[in-house]
Amino acid sequence: MSNISSSFDNYTTVNVSAKLCTNSTRTNSTSSVICEPREKILIQFQNSFIEIDHQWKLWENSFKEIELDVRLKILSNLIDNAQSCQNANLGSTNLINHFPDIKGKLLFKIERDIEEEKDILSSLLKSLQNIYSSVSSQCDNSFKIFEKYKPELSSVAETQKTEVWPSISQMLQWLKELEKAFENECLVREFVLENMDLHEPSTTENLIKIWQDYSKLRMLVNDVMAFVSYFIQADLTKIS
Repeated sequence: MSNISSSFDNYTTVNVSAKLCTNSTRTNSTSSVICEPREKILIQFQNSFIEIDHQWKLWENSFKEIELDVRLKILSNLIDNAQSCQNANLGSTNLINHFPDIKGKLLFKIERDIEEEKDILSSLLKSLQNIYSSVSSQCDNSFKIFEKYKPELSSVAETQKTEVWPSISQMLQWLKELEKAFENECLVREFVLENMDLHEPSTTENLIKIWQDYSKLRMLVNDVMAFVSYFIQADLTKIS
């Protein structure tokens, strides 16, 4: 999971009264208000994580809605039937004598059914790509606002942690990892779908294996969301 494990291991609490930014901060008798540049960054990060969490739920629902396990089982059976049909040697049997084109017709029907199942996967892939686009857009927005206000932050403000939040630098790293993970999940599914070849059993085996498993993405999302759960619910205009 790249560097995220080390980030989690180093997740320690820091005194929130430390200097948060190079700009002066407003204070009152009960709370300390976050400096404007840092506040704008954190608000964007909060929006991004909330939206990514929403897109993740859409991702899982997309697989459930088409009953992917059922679809992949049907596709696997069809592929097995196609390969058996291709390898069948009917010779000069009575069946061939009466229906000389039966093998070709049967193979045509099986391949047509396979294409229909592949079309269902293609439709799912488009949904997943739309989800990735939304995740990527949120990450881009966060990167842009971070770069915009970074010159106004001190190193303390960038690396500051609290009892319930990660630092800006940690969250930026996690956003990058999430974006890349969603992208990879889409790219690998697209590749195996486009390169499936009935004459190459390994390509069909890879398709079935890859399409049904997104456990690494699930683990990454769950880990990140666990560490930002308090942050995404916080009132970012104040530090209590």
